[in-house]
Amino acid sequence: MSKFVAGKGALTDTDNFTVITDADGVKIVIGYAEINTNRVTLPVETESYDKIDNVSFNANLFRDVLVANKECEGATLEVSSQGLARINFKIDEYDATYYLVAEQDV
Repeated sequence: MSKFVAGKGALTDTDNFTVITDADGVKIVIGYAEINTNRVTLPVETESYDKIDNVSFNANLFRDVLVANKECEGATLEVSSQGLARINFKIDEYDATYYLVAEQDV
């Protein structure tokens, strides 16, 4: 969580992050584009994953959600190939769940 917030802080003009799956695993790339750009790549620990097409989401909203839940004990991010992400935070005896919808024009 802190690496994403720091990476987004380094790329203030970047508005999206992309979830990429390949044979090496899953990565979150802040500022991903088909051409060479400034970007931050974060490796992700996964329990399981299937290869899906690249899916991009709003990095500003995701950063705000992470900052608002920084005291959480654990967090899970699930991404659908259909363009929906669910983030679940466990905070004390509460669960907080957020949904993000994929960006269309990335």
